[in-house]
Amino acid sequence: MSRPTYQEIYERSTSPQQLTAAMLSGKNPDGTDYFPESATYRWNTGTLTWVPWDGVVTSSGGGGGASTIADGADVNSGSTTDAAVSTDTTGTLSGKVRGLVKLLASVITGGKVTVDGSSVTQPVSGTFFQATQPVSASSLPLPAGAATSALQTQPGVDIGDVTVNNAAGASSVNIQDGGNSITVDGTFWQATQPVSAASLPLPTGASTLAEQQSQTTALQLIDDAVYTDGTGSPSKALGIAGTDGTNPQIIKTDAAGELQVDVLTLPALPTGSNNIGDVDVLTVPAPLSTTGGGAEATALRVTLANDSTGLVSVDDNGGSLTVDGPLTDAQLRASAVPVSGTFFQGTQPVSISATVTTKEVRSATPTQTSVAGSASNVTLLAANSNRLGATIYNDSTAILYLKLGATASSSSHTVQMVSLAYFEVPYGYTGIIDGLWASATGNARITEIAA
Repeated sequence: MSRPTYQEIYERSTSPQQLTAAMLSGKNPDGTDYFPESATYRWNTGTLTWVPWDGVVTSSGGGGGASTIADGADVNSGSTTDAAVSTDTTGTLSGKVRGLVKLLASVITGGKVTVDGSSVTQPVSGTFFQATQPVSASSLPLPAGAATSALQTQPGVDIGDVTVNNAAGASSVNIQDGGNSITVDGTFWQATQPVSAASLPLPTGASTLAEQQSQTTALQLIDDAVYTDGTGSPSKALGIAGTDGTNPQIIKTDAAGELQVDVLTLPALPTGSNNIGDVDVLTVPAPLSTTGGGAEATALRVTLANDSTGLVSVDDNGGSLTVDGPLTDAQLRASAVPVSGTFFQGTQPVSISATVTTKEVRSATPTQTSVAGSASNVTLLAANSNRLGATIYNDSTAILYLKLGATASSSSHTVQMVSLAYFEVPYGYTGIIDGLWASATGNARITEIAA
């Protein structure tokens, strides 16, 4: 055991005189521990003092009396309150004994061990009272006497005739031939079996001899018919005829063997507009077939209505059109008259004898934009054909190299605009304006005026 407590020192002492100052204070006169922590002590019943103990318990001669170890004093034995240990792991003897007791209690009920198959088939072994176990088939759905010796057979043994009692109205019995054939034995009362045709959909008297003979004669007459085709080869065929309302007429073909259809009369068309669909005209008679120029006698004349409100397209076929006149001033002014032909110049001169007042184009709608300072070329204004003028103000502290044109640089520019400088774009310039700054700071404040 470890260093004793003062209560244990007192209980082990025979008289108060044995409780020295060192025991009570726990210190020796030189200041060292009276009971060092690193030592284990036991009570010597002979000297009635605490002495260091090496953990070995010895007994003398006759066996001596029983010795007691305090609860929890032995780390191997453990304490009575140690938790149960029921698995293969470390623990005290007390914990393992408690675990074993707990395990046995879980499988023993009323002094008997419970056997649980846990859904696994369990083998049964041992000696039974007889070698063959009786089985009762009284509840099986078998016919009466099925279990008797007379009705039991072995596989492959002919069991004789089998009678299937299929009562009236019962379902048919399926017979499997096993992929072979089923032979029907027996003697029939005659070699040819009678077949009744009373329910066949035949005309009245079809099965009589007279009717059969008349049909045979008609077929023979058709087979004997002979005709000669266009090549003079006699053949047998069926003639197709129509009727004229009274008598049958053979349908004729032309020399090529094609059937000609003549439409002699057409029903009256309904009044109003009628759409007959698309019509393909393969051949157009003259003068409709005349194209291009030609004499009036062979040309198609077209008369236009003088009250028509539509437009008529006239093609001169690359030539010229003659306009009969003269046209009156009112007719000329009523609508524009196009003039075609070749002139000596593209723009025709116009002579005005009177004084003409002109006015320049003006604008009251300016557009303001800003372009941030950049050390590389940027576009200040894009080309604008409607531009009437523009101004540019440099609010940067760096020089702005402005160019009337594309890609400005310190060596290619129109003007150098110092800080807070102002520039007006020349009147009439509508092209692109680029620029760049000596350093990227400030902005170009731009106002553009356009028509």
